[in-house]
Amino acid sequence: MENTGGKCSWIVFKIWFFAVLLNTAAGTIALCHLFNEFVFPIAVIGAYFGVIFSFPIFLIFLALLNFLIRRKASFENVMVIMTAAGIILTLIVLLIFFKSFGSGMPGSSALYFIAVGSSVMAIITQVKSIKRLTNYKNPIDELLKI
Repeated sequence: MENTGGKCSWIVFKIWFFAVLLNTAAGTIALCHLFNEFVFPIAVIGAYFGVIFSFPIFLIFLALLNFLIRRKASFENVMVIMTAAGIILTLIVLLIFFKSFGSGMPGSSALYFIAVGSSVMAIITQVKSIKRLTNYKNPIDELLKI
């Protein structure tokens, strides 16, 4: 039997890592025109809060992907569900983030688009891995192979 749990963990980790990386980079670029001399601190603080606030998404994605793979969901269903969940969870976390720090944050509307775009792009980076993971083999076919 294959170790799908380990493969799911690695795929979800890469999605989470790329989402935080893309969000930090794009968010820093979006905010650096407001705070020109503070680009590096903005990037560090953005990465820190990105990791902290998005970690629950990592855990939910891990459970969701493991569930879908155990249920032998098709590649198309896995991609649709993961993408929709990514967008919804990103918006929920953003609402929590902005409520925590007040609504007066500069460039907050742009940060919504950046976060959702980062989420979707991070999922897209793992299309090949998810396709391989959802390529289910029938054990009977393996036995009958000559």
